[in-house]
Amino acid sequence: MGFKKPRSPAQIAQLKSNHEKLHKKTHTPPLDTSTPVSPSPLELAQKELEESKRRGNDFQRKSHNSSRRFKRARALADDLSVKFKEVSSQVAKALKGEAKAVQELEEVRSQAAETVASLKQETRRKIEEIESAGLQEVEELQAELEELQMRAEDAEARAEDAEEGAQMLQAKLGKELERSDALKRRNNALRMSKVRALQKQQNAVAAGAS
Repeated sequence: MGFKKPRSPAQIAQLKSNHEKLHKKTHTPPLDTSTPVSPSPLELAQKELEESKRRGNDFQRKSHNSSRRFKRARALADDLSVKFKEVSSQVAKALKGEAKAVQELEEVRSQAAETVASLKQETRRKIEEIESAGLQEVEELQAELEELQMRAEDAEARAEDAEEGAQMLQAKLGKELERSDALKRRNNALRMSKVRALQKQQNAVAAGAS
């Protein structure tokens, strides 16, 4: 709920005129200054507003680092203060003699309380939005971390498979080398056997010829 529309200069002048007429007809006896005077509704409303502003400022300082969105709450509080001062000024003038001043002040206080409640609700909503966004960001980061971890595990598994394949290939190559060496030794033995047989044959031929 918003504030009442401020009075125009003509309405304010009419209120002053009504007050002057009323003052001429009824003379109020002087107040007894010996008795304590209780705060007026306007002063109570102003104190309540100042207390609300103080609490709003304290909350603003505490939540400043959370997000720049709280600037809107401060702007609403400042706007509330300006509007309340305007209405309070009009009510202060009307309180001098207008019978409806107290009722209007109560309406202003009610409107101010509703505005402060609305401001608090808006601030809570902003905090919930920021907290929700923060949780969502954490979940996204956690999902990315899990994905990176899965990729690392996959790469590690591939590296292990590659290492195992390399070991198998190295073992196979070793067996082939052993087989090749065995074949070389066998061929050398056969070659030497043929050489010895040929030499024996040549020796036999030479012996027969002599």
